[in-house]
Amino acid sequence: MNVRCIASFLLLALHSAGSMAATPAAIRAKVEHDHPGLIPAEAMDRAFGYLADHDDKVGNKNYLTIIDFTRPSTVKRCHVIDLRSGEVESLLVAHARNTGVDRAEHFSNENGSNKSSLGIYLTGELYQGKHGLSMRLDGMEPTNDNARRRAIVMHGADYVSEKVIRQQGRLGRSLACPALEMGVIERIVRELNGKSVLLIYGKESPEATTKAATRAAAPSGIDE
Repeated sequence: MNVRCIASFLLLALHSAGSMAATPAAIRAKVEHDHPGLIPAEAMDRAFGYLADHDDKVGNKNYLTIIDFTRPSTVKRCHVIDLRSGEVESLLVAHARNTGVDRAEHFSNENGSNKSSLGIYLTGELYQGKHGLSMRLDGMEPTNDNARRRAIVMHGADYVSEKVIRQQGRLGRSLACPALEMGVIERIVRELNGKSVLLIYGKESPEATTKAATRAAAPSGIDE
């Protein structure tokens, strides 16, 4: 049975289930059918694979989030997948200032690097911080296991908006956190908190293609 047939079978099973809980495999098939090419297959493999292999660690099985840092900051590259319905909400998300300018190209797990960290996270608890309601993150891999020590959280930021893109040609950049629009952050973190799976996916660039631009002084208010 080829991949297309398998996907069709899983979709049929999802629709036939009605009010019954859909399996993650059926949800993935629905996402890939409804949104072809939206999320890289490798990222889907990693996120859904972690969900399947670490069921005992995942407390919130209603949502799975994939942040695709292979796409530029002007694209809605944070994909929140509803694991009950297969619906996908795509959002703007900022990367860290030393990770790149418009594109995320360089990553680190080191404290003080001001770079984003790749890998699987489990969402933590909510708290009120300088950015308002925010959500702590726990890194589950060697590439991001310093997340708590680095205070890597999901928070809102004024430099994440379509208006900033129109003004500057890119989003602003955080110190290392995945930052969302202020208008959605409270709803999103309330949905995702409590140990749901979140993957920050990206590719390290072999060359420092944005090195000069990264070191250039950014206009006031663009970056954190």
